[in-house]
Amino acid sequence: ITPEGAVVHQVPGSLPGMNTTADRFTLTLLADGSGRGEVRCSATGNRSLTIRQAFRNPLHRVPLLDRLHGRRSTGASTGAVGFSDLGDLKVPVSYEYSLILPARARQRDGGLELELPEDPLRGAFERMGGRDPFAERLTGYCPGGPRRHDLVLPAAWSHTASYSITLPPGWKAAELPPDAELASDFGRLKITRRFEEGKLRIDKAVSLAVTRVPAARCAE
Repeated sequence: ITPEGAVVHQVPGSLPGMNTTADRFTLTLLADGSGRGEVRCSATGNRSLTIRQAFRNPLHRVPLLDRLHGRRSTGASTGAVGFSDLGDLKVPVSYEYSLILPARARQRDGGLELELPEDPLRGAFERMGGRDPFAERLTGYCPGGPRRHDLVLPAAWSHTASYSITLPPGWKAAELPPDAELASDFGRLKITRRFEEGKLRIDKAVSLAVTRVPAARCAE
């Protein structure tokens, strides 16, 4: 609706920058393979809406974060939780908390394999009866088998995660997976890993750029 009257437009689809999440993990790995440290997160768009709803009650925040991290790491615990004002829609959503994760490094081939914590919220609210456009695994968008119809997705989005992991004295990274970078019409992926001054530093960025995938291109 304009001052000159009504105008009909096609409402454009969302862009990745409209729905974002960012996680920063600062952890210390202990000699027994457990990890502890701090997590800082922020969100915009659709994800911020689900966070405002799920964490609106301060009494439920620690138990919910414990439950979400516990899906992948039994015995995980959180504390010192702080959230922005979730009731004020003008205040961007951000939150932080302390995190203890047992058994993050496991014996394998004469060394230790480190399993990184992931964003505990990805895909969680969909299973809890809520609406969350951020899939836990991208393969969930396109299961195997031929498609007869286009794939219609809730929203485009982007997610970044950074890790700074301090290793015990004398420990070093014997092998790191290679860096990765992919780009297509459907989105982008970039992962970098390095070890310096006793710390593992890992950065990940992934984005979904479309809300509709033609049936003929789902396999791609």
